[in-house]
Amino acid sequence: MLDYCRTRGTTLLAYSPLLQGAYTRDERSFPRHYLSPGNDARLDMLKCVASEVGASANQVIYAWMMQSQPPVIPLVAVDTPTEMRENLGALDIKLSAEQMALLNRAGNVSGHARWYAIG
Repeated sequence: MLDYCRTRGTTLLAYSPLLQGAYTRDERSFPRHYLSPGNDARLDMLKCVASEVGASANQVIYAWMMQSQPPVIPLVAVDTPTEMRENLGALDIKLSAEQMALLNRAGNVSGHARWYAIG
């Protein structure tokens, strides 16, 4: 899907970009069809980049999506105004080219980017 959007200059809409909290909440596990050998590496890199930029993992995921090529629009759902404010904070995060590359390569165990298990 990413290659299709990239070659056609199309933006992608990501449904459930946080996988119902699997990337950001310890008590949530990845849905079975998103399990891969690279999940732990992606989680570790996500936490590292979030720490570097002083943001939450949610914010980094959303920032990474919006700054990717092709751009990805995350479909965001919240339960509280606090969650909405946190998610909107992603708009203020500018990931460096190096951080984007690290996130893109994290968990790449087969030569193909597997990070898109995000959504």
